[in-house]
Amino acid sequence: MIPRFLISALLLLGAGPVLAQTLTVQSGEHATFTRLVTRLPDGATWRIEQDGPVARLFIDDPDVIFDTSGVFRLIPRDRLASLSQAGPGDPLTLDLACNCPVTSFVDDGAYVVLDIGNQVSEDPVRFGLIEQPVPVIEIERDPRRMPTALPLLAGNAAAQLTMNGHSPSAAAAVGDPVTGQLASDPPANQAVSPEPDPGPDLSRSERALREQLSRAATQGLVEIDPDALAEIAAQLDRPEPEDGTPLSSNIRATTSVDRDMVLVTTPQALSGSHGACLDPRKVDLKAWGDDRPFGHQVGAYRARMAGEFDDLSPADVTGLARTYLYFGFGAEARQMLELAGPEAGDLSVPIALARLLDEGGLAKPHPLDDQVHCDSVVALWSVYANPITSQDDVNSGAILRAFAELPVHIRSHIGPGLVRRFTNAGDAETSELLLRMINRAALQDGPPMQLAEAELARLNGAEDEADTIVEEVAHSGVAESPDALITLVNRHFDMRQSLPNDTVNLLESYVTELRRAEIGPQLARTRALALALAGDFPAAFAATEKLDRAGTQETLVKILTLLTESADDLTFLEYSLATTGAGAGALPADLVMQIARRYLGLGFPERVMALLDGPLPGAPAEEYSMLRGQAALDAGQPRRALLELVGRTGPAADALRAEALQMSGLHSEAAELFDALESPEEALRSEWLAGLPPSGDEQEGLYATRKAASQRLTEGPASPTDLSLAAARTLLEQAEALRRDIGLLSEDAEASGQ
Repeated sequence: MIPRFLISALLLLGAGPVLAQTLTVQSGEHATFTRLVTRLPDGATWRIEQDGPVARLFIDDPDVIFDTSGVFRLIPRDRLASLSQAGPGDPLTLDLACNCPVTSFVDDGAYVVLDIGNQVSEDPVRFGLIEQPVPVIEIERDPRRMPTALPLLAGNAAAQLTMNGHSPSAAAAVGDPVTGQLASDPPANQAVSPEPDPGPDLSRSERALREQLSRAATQGLVEIDPDALAEIAAQLDRPEPEDGTPLSSNIRATTSVDRDMVLVTTPQALSGSHGACLDPRKVDLKAWGDDRPFGHQVGAYRARMAGEFDDLSPADVTGLARTYLYFGFGAEARQMLELAGPEAGDLSVPIALARLLDEGGLAKPHPLDDQVHCDSVVALWSVYANPITSQDDVNSGAILRAFAELPVHIRSHIGPGLVRRFTNAGDAETSELLLRMINRAALQDGPPMQLAEAELARLNGAEDEADTIVEEVAHSGVAESPDALITLVNRHFDMRQSLPNDTVNLLESYVTELRRAEIGPQLARTRALALALAGDFPAAFAATEKLDRAGTQETLVKILTLLTESADDLTFLEYSLATTGAGAGALPADLVMQIARRYLGLGFPERVMALLDGPLPGAPAEEYSMLRGQAALDAGQPRRALLELVGRTGPAADALRAEALQMSGLHSEAAELFDALESPEEALRSEWLAGLPPSGDEQEGLYATRKAASQRLTEGPASPTDLSLAAARTLLEQAEALRRDIGLLSEDAEASGQ
C-alpha cells in the first residue's frame, strides 16, 4: 500500500502553492511556571487540550507553522521536554517533563499565552479533548516478521489486537480504539447511565490498558484486527460475570519507546552560567505609549476601566499602569497594579519596574536580577536596578540599542544613573557612548548629568575636573547636593585631605534636614567621617555611637585609619584602646597591622600581643610573625620570640633571632648570626659575653677593647720579683691599668643591663 506520508505529499503537491504563515514561539522561565507565547493570526480561533504529559495547541489556520527554534535557549527542560509540529496547520505538541497543568489565555487580543505550572498531583491532567476516531491502518507486513495474536482475556477482554513488531508508546492521544471516544467522557447526545462497578483494580487496569493500546494504534505501532471489533463491542456491553476471572493489576510494561521518552523528559540544565531571560515585552516601555498627549492616553483607559456593573477590567487596569510607566510615573503605576486582581496574572515585573523608575535601584532579590547578559531591553533595566562590576558579563550593545529606542523623557530620567553604573564598573567606552546619546538629544544639562560627567572624567584620569564639578553640585543647593557631598567627603578621604569648615557645616545641616529620609543614615555616616578628616576625633567617635548598624563598620574602619595615621599619641591610645579592647574583631588585616606597629613604636608590646593573639586572615604571614616576635622580645619573652620566628628566613628575621638568642643567654649562637649578618660589633660583644678567646683580627672597635680588658683582668698583674723602686713603680702602673679596665667593664655592664 502507499504509505500515508506519500499520500500527504501528493496532496500537498496537487494543492498548488500555499503561502505558509510562520508563528515564532517565545519562552520565559519563572519561579512557579514556564511561559510560552506566540502570535495569534487575525481572525483565527484556537483551543488547547491536555492529555497527561502531552498538550496540544490548535490554531484554526491550515497554513500555520510554529517556529520553536529559540525556545530552549531561554528556558530549561524542567517542565517542558520538547516541542513539535507534524506539518503546516497541525497542532503544536508540547511533551511535558512532568504531570504539569497547562493554562492559557489571550494577551492584548493578539498573543496566545501558555503557562506550564508545577506538578500538583499524580493524577494525569486531562481537559479540552475532542472525540477523534482512530483509523484502522493496514500496514504492509514483512513476511519475515509474522504478527503475534493476543488472546482475549478470560471474562473481560479489552481487544483482540496484533502487534506489527513495534513497541507501544505513551506519547499519543487518548481514546477508545473502537469508538474513538474518550474513556472518561460520554457522548454529547447521550445521557450518562449508571454502570456496575467492576472493582477498583480491574477498572483501573482495563482503562490503562485501553489508553496505552489506543495511543499505540494512533501512532501506527499496532494494527487492529477487524474480526475482533464486534466481539469487543459485545463484551464491553455485557456486565462483568460475578465469577469472572479478575484481571491482575500487578502488570508493568516497559518498552524501548518508553525508555527513550524517559531520556527526553529528563530535565536539562541551563547552558552557560546565566539564568533565563525575561520576555522583553514585559519591560518594553516604548511599546506602552505614543506621541499623543498624556491626558489623551490616560483618559482613554480611565473611560473604559469600569464596566456596566462597576467591575474593573484587569486588561484596562494593567494597560493604564503601563501608560503611567511609559510617562515615568512609578508610584501611580504601582497604585493601579494593586487594584488588579489575580486574573491579571503575575505582576511582579511591572511592579518592580515602577519601583525602579521612582527609586533608581532595587533591593535584591527582584525579577530583573541577573539579566545583564540578555540581548534585549531587559539587560538595560537589570543594569539600572543594581550596581555592576567589571567582572559582570554585561551586554553593552543591547543596552545601547535599547536606550536609543526609549522615549526621550525616560532617557532623560534614567540616563545619568545608567552612566554612573558603567563608570563605577570602569566601562568608560559605554559611559561615553551613553553621554553622547544624551547630549545629542539635548535632554538635560542639570546636576544629575553633571555628576555623571564627573564620574566619567574621574574614570579618564581628570581628577581635578571631576572634583570641581562635584564640589559645585554639592554647594548648589539642589536635590543632588547630598549625593555630591557624600562623593566629596569620600574623595577627600582617599586623598587624606581635610574638609573646609563650610562644607562640614553644610553637611551637618543636611543630616538634620534629611534625618528621616532614605539617604539620612548615609549622610550621618558621612558626617562622622568628615569630622575625623577635620581632626575632631572625639566628635567623630561620638557620632559613630549614634549610627545605625548598617554601614557603621565601614565608617568606623575609615575613622580608625585616620586616627592611626594622623592623631597624636594620647588621642590615638585613648580611642584605639577603647575600640580594639576586645581584639581585632572585624577590622581589616591591614588596619590591624598598622595599629600594632604604632603600639609597638609607643612601647606597648603587651597590647600588640593581645591584638595579634590568633590568626589574622589576609595579613602577610612574614610581617605578622615578625610583629609578634618583636612584641614578645620587647616584652622580655625571648623564647616566645624564637618560636614566632620558626620557619622565617631573611636578614630581618635573622637579626631578630640573634637578639632573642642573645637575650636568652645563647651568646655563641648569637655571635654566629651577627657575624653572618656582618655586624662585627655585635658579634664581638656576643663572643665576649660567651667567654670566647679573642681572634687575631679583633684589634679595634668598642667590644674589642672590652674583650682585651676582660682578658687582662682574667690573667691578672704579674707578681713582683724584687722590692726595688722600679718594681714598685711598675706595680703601681699595673694597678692603674687594672682600675681602668674595671671601670670600662662596669660602664658596659650598666649600659647593657648584664
